[in-house]
Amino acid sequence: MSEINEAVEYFKKKPVYEKLFNEFKKKYESHGKIGGIAVLTGLSTGDKEDISSFLMKDFTSEEEVRVSAKLFEKALLKSRFSSLTTLDIITRYFGIKLRTNKEKSEEDVGKRAEYLAELTGYTDKAYIKEWLTGVFCTGADGAVVIARSYNADKNELKIILQKLIKAIPMLPYFQGGKKKELLAVFAAQAAGNPHFFDDNTLAGNLLTAFLRDYFRFGYEDDLSEAENRSKVLFKAGLIKDTLSNDVIAYGIRGRCVDGSLHQGMEGFLHQKEPVKLSLLTLANLEETFTNSIDRRVYIVENPAVFSILTSRFPEKAFICSYGQIRRAVFMLLDLFDKNTVFSYAGDFDPEGLLIAERLKKRYGDRLIFWKYEPDIYLKYMSEEKLTNQRIKKLDGVRDAALLKIAELMREEGRAAYQESMLEEYLNSPM
Repeated sequence: MSEINEAVEYFKKKPVYEKLFNEFKKKYESHGKIGGIAVLTGLSTGDKEDISSFLMKDFTSEEEVRVSAKLFEKALLKSRFSSLTTLDIITRYFGIKLRTNKEKSEEDVGKRAEYLAELTGYTDKAYIKEWLTGVFCTGADGAVVIARSYNADKNELKIILQKLIKAIPMLPYFQGGKKKELLAVFAAQAAGNPHFFDDNTLAGNLLTAFLRDYFRFGYEDDLSEAENRSKVLFKAGLIKDTLSNDVIAYGIRGRCVDGSLHQGMEGFLHQKEPVKLSLLTLANLEETFTNSIDRRVYIVENPAVFSILTSRFPEKAFICSYGQIRRAVFMLLDLFDKNTVFSYAGDFDPEGLLIAERLKKRYGDRLIFWKYEPDIYLKYMSEEKLTNQRIKKLDGVRDAALLKIAELMREEGRAAYQESMLEEYLNSPM
């Protein structure tokens, strides 16, 4: 057996040397040479005896064993492995050529450059090349996801990026058409898998990152993470789900992108019935409007209140938000022209006040708070006690018109709900 193989066999029989050699390896990676002192902790009595025997120094009573590179080299010279250096042994022990961190970094930069060059070679689209260069070199949107995936599995990332590069030009936005397409259908056609771009998949995250970067898309505080993602996909011509995100409206008309009136909405208007508008329906509208002279749309939070008001005031226009303001509600409101006025009425609870504030912030003077009066709150207070956690949410209320109600709510610790306030709406001049 050669001297180097004999040495490696000797040191591998004693576990303590793996710890020692790892520390020496780190020294080499940092400084380009094996030097300094290796600090070993958590050693067993046997470990200490093994290292003491070779180094000819008693460490058995030491809590922390400190071994200098010079001490180890000196012990080597007095051993049967005297012709070997510490570097010889560690190199063969780990079976790799030791490299400094600087060398590793330079090599990684070169490999990343080759990887990027291969990816950009898959497309002739400048906007894709620019994004790929951005995520690999300048921290563009998606850089963190790319870096994590690159370090975890370069080959898997390459396969996904190849499919993404092929799919991007197939997006409805880049095809020049106004017609929207379901995300699952697009994924099946572009990548061969209807779930390829689903939420929380690497491909889905990268597609979203590309679109955010391409459209310079800033997330809206009014929308959840999921709805912001839906919005940027929609901008590219993709609809995640046409049915689960919708809004109920009454007395509202729509004009399609080709200039014609939406006949389905016209039918419900003629029948004096509410209509459920999905994202797909809203996507095909150019504008919405009402027949009312005052160009006012009443928005209420509760479906029961919505139903009663539409029956009592059939000539007016109403929207039901179902509590949380989902993207379909915003899409519908955004389709009205700037002369349309919104009157909003919601529950008097912390969540309701925050919803009202979000709408006011988005639509400004176009949105009027309907029946948001302290006396009405006190008159219709429920018996439900608000938790401290819910009351804490009132810290987010900033609008001057809502602050008085928020202060009273803190004092009283109770909510007031639309259903009990129905009389106020019905007796209000419309």
